[in-house]
Amino acid sequence: MSNNDKLMERIRKCLALSESANEHEAAAAMRQARKLMEKAGLTASDVGLFEITDQQVDVGYSRLPSWAANLSVAVAQAFACTAFHGQRQVSFVGPSACADVAGYCFEILLRQLKKARKEFIESRIPFAPPGKKRTLGHAFCFGWSQGISKTVQSYAAAITEQQRDSHKDYLQKVRNKEVGDSKRRRFQTRDDGSSWAASNGLAQGAKVDIHQGVAASSQPDRLSHLATEEAQP
Repeated sequence: MSNNDKLMERIRKCLALSESANEHEAAAAMRQARKLMEKAGLTASDVGLFEITDQQVDVGYSRLPSWAANLSVAVAQAFACTAFHGQRQVSFVGPSACADVAGYCFEILLRQLKKARKEFIESRIPFAPPGKKRTLGHAFCFGWSQGISKTVQSYAAAITEQQRDSHKDYLQKVRNKEVGDSKRRRFQTRDDGSSWAASNGLAQGAKVDIHQGVAASSQPDRLSHLATEEAQP
């Protein structure tokens, strides 16, 4: 195993520990992962590390919900990748280290979002009918993903159309997969409480920080570091 492989394995283990139910252990693991990325100063000159590849994440939905699509696009943007979706999967395509970390970041945030949705339903609408819970839960998730997106937009540089096309060609030619872009979707305002639920999600999602230590526009080949804070109810 090369030094680069060993480094990525250490980062992966830290990210896995960051999912711990112990909030102190989780925070320490996430900080360690971020430090490893910063210390490495990973660049495109690292042999074999930044070839285009993909990281696939099973989202468990045969049809990707709009909020999950928004979350995948936000994460992809943070790590100079493109998000594509297929049946039950989201693929992050880009420089290999970036795609690898984007996939893990998405998995972590997806779990955080589902946990936040569960807590929102149990604490704010515990006696609502099941159909109402689904509707407002969906709206909450959409707001949460929008909160993440706004944070990312403040620092992440958009990839070029040429890069996006090369990412799509990779999946279609190398992986022989038909894919569709996971584009951001808009929330339709209704008077059934959805706007209220979405506002709650937006407030919580805005607390989660996917942060790049070095702006992609100034050093596009440097791997960003990751920091997430668990949203508080």
